[in-house]
Amino acid sequence: MEEDKWLWTSDEGGSFSVKSSYRVLEGIAVLEDVLSALEERVFGDMLKSPAPSKVIAFSWMALLDRIPTRSNLEVRRVLTQEDPRNCVLCGHREDTSTHLFLHCDVAWLFWRLVFDWLGVNFITPQNLYIHFACWSDEVNSRRLRNARIFKN
Repeated sequence: MEEDKWLWTSDEGGSFSVKSSYRVLEGIAVLEDVLSALEERVFGDMLKSPAPSKVIAFSWMALLDRIPTRSNLEVRRVLTQEDPRNCVLCGHREDTSTHLFLHCDVAWLFWRLVFDWLGVNFITPQNLYIHFACWSDEVNSRRLRNARIFKN
């Protein structure tokens, strides 16, 4: 009877395998993580991107808000009670992925320089998914492909 408690219930034979554990985790992820149509499109475009794999991996983590911002470090209990929670760049608002890359005053100055250089008029989107979707559309446009940055 003692041996029964060690049987892996997700496999017919009762033995553990990577394949059976993957199926269990896949079922949990599918139940918990339902993506919107926009999110699915952004992740699909990202996987087809010619960008280096480390850029794609970082982008994926930023979209899922998994980069080590102060708000994430607080959730993971890395920060102490005395540590500040505000943005490391501007110091005004909570340090989140969306704030850091889109709504921070310092980040906005950087984006403004990039937009001016490319000759693109751009309104800061509400979140990173919309931002990635807009850039994905722009990269596929003839106007941006003809910009100085993409010419050899």
